Amino acid sequence: MPDDERVIVDALEGEWVRLERGEHAFDVPRAWLPAQVREGDALIARVDGGAVHFEAPAGLAALGVRQAAQARLDALNAEGLEGDIDL
Repeated sequence: MPDDERVIVDALEGEWVRLERGEHAFDVPRAWLPAQVREGDALIARVDGGAVHFEAPAGLAALGVRQAAQARLDALNAEGLEGDIDL
């Protein structure tokens, strides 16, 4: 893992948390993560002297991937656009 790496909280399962990094998933003890962590949150994994520390990034990224996506969708819906969406 590079010095600073973004990981996503995929699932909270009792004392364990499943994290995703790219296409890879791995479990870590919940005690290693910030207390307020929720599913969908983005965290920064920092390697310091061989130990890994997880912390919430500042700003919008701290809202979590799912929450940030929902906020963008809510903003688009608030604009009152009508009609079909072409993908």
